[in-house]
Amino acid sequence: MPQMNGYQLCKEIKENLDISHIPVILLTARADSESQMLGYKLGADAYLSKPFEMEMLLSVIQNQIKNREYIKSKYRGNQAILSPQEVTFSNADEQFMIKLNEVIDQHLPEPNLDVKFLTDQMAMSRTSLYNKVKELTDMGANDYINYRRIDRATVLLVQSELNITEISEQVASPINDISVPYSKR
Repeated sequence: MPQMNGYQLCKEIKENLDISHIPVILLTARADSESQMLGYKLGADAYLSKPFEMEMLLSVIQNQIKNREYIKSKYRGNQAILSPQEVTFSNADEQFMIKLNEVIDQHLPEPNLDVKFLTDQMAMSRTSLYNKVKELTDMGANDYINYRRIDRATVLLVQSELNITEISEQVASPINDISVPYSKR
């Protein structure tokens, strides 16, 4: 089996939907700007050339964790729906979120919109879907569906003349079944 270098590993990680959310920090002896640019083009979250200071590496790691926690807190804070570009760190994750949001939004009026429906539409196992949605949004798939429903209902309440029953029909969830997604306190 041929050996893989750091650039190839980074590319493999960032193109694999199951693990593309994992931050990649390239530590390399290649200090030139072309190598650095290549690393970022392949999806590296950070690039440090050797020799490096341990404090610098720790700062980069802390920044990566802080940025991901910030994005998750946006969801937990029940703020407006964020765009896929705001919640993702790789092209694969962005494409995943775009497709997931499209599937959910197109099928909001349908009562069968649930995790099983999403796994079929996204061609993923229940576990893979849960792990990916959880990693990117800090919510389970059911909570994320409800989150999208609540957001759509809020928009309709503010921007339309529809009554509560009509809005409930538009988001396909009886009024008393819509719940605020679980958030850690």
